[in-house]
Amino acid sequence: SRLTGGKVAGTTGTWSWAEPELKPNAGTAEFAVVFTPDSSAYDPITAAVTLTVNKYRIDPDRTDWVVLPSCGTLIYGQALGSLELVDGFVNGVFGVWVWVDPSLKPDAGMELQEVVYAPTDPANYEPFYETVYVTVYKATLLPTSAELPTASTLTYGQTLSDAMLEKNENINQKSKESKPK
Repeated sequence: SRLTGGKVAGTTGTWSWAEPELKPNAGTAEFAVVFTPDSSAYDPITAAVTLTVNKYRIDPDRTDWVVLPSCGTLIYGQALGSLELVDGFVNGVFGVWVWVDPSLKPDAGMELQEVVYAPTDPANYEPFYETVYVTVYKATLLPTSAELPTASTLTYGQTLSDAMLEKNENINQKSKESKPK
């Protein structure tokens, strides 16, 4: 941040930071500045100015800085939180990728799911939101013998379509619940 202005009580000079190499934390604080008059008739003076430092925001367009995490696959009914996000990072910012909603159980197929890069220094860095693809495989129904339908009797020469299947409400309900959209 450059200091502007350059007159004190009608005397010209230059303002500079007392500690120009200091990297302040995000927030609002006072920092020392020095006014060095152009005339040798005056001594330099030190004062304090208020400075606001914003949190660092990760630039999503800097693909050399942001590497999205990868993850495994799910089976329908599993929550995102059961998948570990690996291999992603933001260059120069310590942190970890996490699911925005780890309890979410996505539908079968491939969908974008929201992740957030949570910096380990949240006082100075904004969280960074992105999306990653997650593949969810269809679940396999495993009915018990009690859930299987019963069949009527056939006479030799008849086809299976001639046999009546008696519906079992338990299996039908489970099929509806596990059928992906």
